[in-house]
Amino acid sequence: MSGSVGRQFYSLPGIVRHLKATGHLSKYIVINLGINGPPTQHDINSVLKTLGKKRQVFWINTRVPRHWQNTTNRMIAKTAKKHSNVHLVNWYQASRGHKGWYASDRVHLDLTGEKYYTRTLAKRVSEILN
Repeated sequence: MSGSVGRQFYSLPGIVRHLKATGHLSKYIVINLGINGPPTQHDINSVLKTLGKKRQVFWINTRVPRHWQNTTNRMIAKTAKKHSNVHLVNWYQASRGHKGWYASDRVHLDLTGEKYYTRTLAKRVSEILN
């Protein structure tokens, strides 16, 4: 597990390479990046090459009041369609109409939002693995 506040997608390729090199890369990967800016296709390709085709990747899309929201979500959806081991976790859809799940900044989740975010991820993982 690797988490950090304010992390940008461009840091993910190096993190994934390090986890793999040290034997700490799991069979199941959750990517929760995109709130702080969109990924580049180069970084996506690098991450997927390192992960390989045997690991299952659950990539959570985003709902954030920033101009890159739609670009990020399109890239995630496109990647999931192209790679059979990449699975879109559609937080954007699940959170539609639920402004009350967010703090006043409309970026960070409150406790209720966190609960539904976790449920959305768990439901998608269950759909794929069961």
